[in-house]
Amino acid sequence: MAIIQHTQQSLTRSEHQPDSQSPLIRCAVHYRIGVVPVGEPSIAIAVSSPPSHRKEAFVACERILEQVKRKAQIWKREYYKGMDDSEAEWKANA
Repeated sequence: MAIIQHTQQSLTRSEHQPDSQSPLIRCAVHYRIGVVPVGEPSIAIAVSSPPSHRKEAFVACERILEQVKRKAQIWKREYYKGMDDSEAEWKANA
């Protein structure tokens, strides 16, 4: 599906680096593509840093999440109980 390929490309292009002064050692971002039921997580972010920089790792994680929300072209198809599939709407970065 073209929308899924477009989303994957925008996530790949997105740089997940909070800043150059961060003690961040590694970062991994996993975004679920396909059907994600309401209430289930759609993204997982993992960061690592030296033990003495735990707070900075949490800040880095938050910054990465905000970058993904701002830069990645994520689409979702909304439909509600009782709606016909043809009534569902695609929405960007919602």
